[in-house]
Amino acid sequence: MLTIAICQEEACQGCGAKLICNATNSKIKHIECSVSNAAAYNVGERVTVGVSGVFSLKAVTLAFIVPLIMLFAVLFMLEHGGTLSEAANALLALCAVLAYYGLLYLLRDSIRRKFIFNIEKQK
Repeated sequence: MLTIAICQEEACQGCGAKLICNATNSKIKHIECSVSNAAAYNVGERVTVGVSGVFSLKAVTLAFIVPLIMLFAVLFMLEHGGTLSEAANALLALCAVLAYYGLLYLLRDSIRRKFIFNIEKQK
């Protein structure tokens, strides 16, 4: 099992005001990747991390497509079957999406185990 640190930086490298600006948000994320030859990798070595197309489509579906469909479905049902105001319907639809993201957060460990990352050494 390898732990890979990914330094995610904002697009400030091309900005002339980056030295005086406080908007630099660099975050370090850690990914665990199981490989058969973990001894072949060294600390500090640059690698390319990838995920197969099936897993990336699954991630996009869980993070964006399902909540969007849920938002419109709940909003449609409330508009055509409820007696609340439009603002209340919109608020309830947003609450449904918030509950969905809360469920994803609670299930994050089981979801994380289903995603398989590939790594390759950079040349």
